[in-house]
Amino acid sequence: MRYICGLLLLGMTFPVAAVEDGTFLWGQPYLRDGIAMVAVRDICRMFGASLMLPHGDQATIEGAGGVISVGVGQAKILRNGRLYDMRGKPELVRGTMMVPLQPLVEALGGKAEYVPAERAVHIHCRGKVYCAALTEPPSSRTLSAADIRAVRRALRLPEGAELVADGPGTGRREVYRGWALVRIRGGPKPGPVLVRQTSRGWRRGADVPRRLRAGEKGVPEAVARHFGVLSIHGAEP
Repeated sequence: MRYICGLLLLGMTFPVAAVEDGTFLWGQPYLRDGIAMVAVRDICRMFGASLMLPHGDQATIEGAGGVISVGVGQAKILRNGRLYDMRGKPELVRGTMMVPLQPLVEALGGKAEYVPAERAVHIHCRGKVYCAALTEPPSSRTLSAADIRAVRRALRLPEGAELVADGPGTGRREVYRGWALVRIRGGPKPGPVLVRQTSRGWRRGADVPRRLRAGEKGVPEAVARHFGVLSIHGAEP
């Protein structure tokens, strides 16, 4: 198996939501800002809970804890009609919905504990203890529908303008290191725009009417290079 965990008092550990070769079925768990993130499909599979995920960014789960609803970019979990703090926000990574592990496991009637020495989480589920080794968080994720709505509000688009987040001149619904490339179509200032996610929400980062020099307009060089707006020979006219 790819990940090996020691013995626990409650018995042997098992690889979380794994297939026979030890690989994770839907997504590799990771640690984001001190919060363990795991694929919602993997947790539902482990607990034997049913999952409805019609649009990819809003999940409805039915299990031992009742009916649970979580959404990408939403800091609350809805359980049997009551809202609880998620202590983190679900996100899309390459089309897979990743959720804060502990609140969802607890809502399903289980228990999760982080073991810093192992950089892993132990998940108590239906009489077994599973072990999930955590990796570094991915540098990019999918720009969700909730993100796009928030970006629209942040940009304060004038009448007649619309936001395009997928297609030529955009980052194709991708968030990289907290930045996303979108395009404004119509209005007085159309064209590509880099937007940045902060602790207070999305903010306009820099208009990109041309390729940028390294560090220009406060855009990190790695971000400009990733989105293809970095000038190799300095600023372009």
